[in-house]
Amino acid sequence: YKLHEKKKAINTLLDALKENFRYYKALVRLGLIYMDEGNLDMAEFYLKRAVKVNRSAGEPRYYLAEVFFRKKDYKTARELWKSVIELDPDSEWANLASERLFFLERLTKGEKE
Repeated sequence: YKLHEKKKAINTLLDALKENFRYYKALVRLGLIYMDEGNLDMAEFYLKRAVKVNRSAGEPRYYLAEVFFRKKDYKTARELWKSVIELDPDSEWANLASERLFFLERLTKGEKE
């Protein structure tokens, strides 16, 4: 995205949330835009809200784990990725979470958190 397009997308999504503050897809997309910008605190805020709105969805949990991974909070990232797998073990999100867990285990092998 170009900066102008991101700002426009953010404003459109915020408008959608004014209409329906539980609009799940808008919460996830805002989280992804902020994560892409490197604004991990805002990404965490919107993705946590998306998880609360749709507790059975793997997508926001997967990306929320990614936010914590980027913040180097590996323990929380690990717990979230594991929860994605527990929710729906045969889903694509579970497959992606398994890959990230494998990477995380290799990355942190021998480290204390």
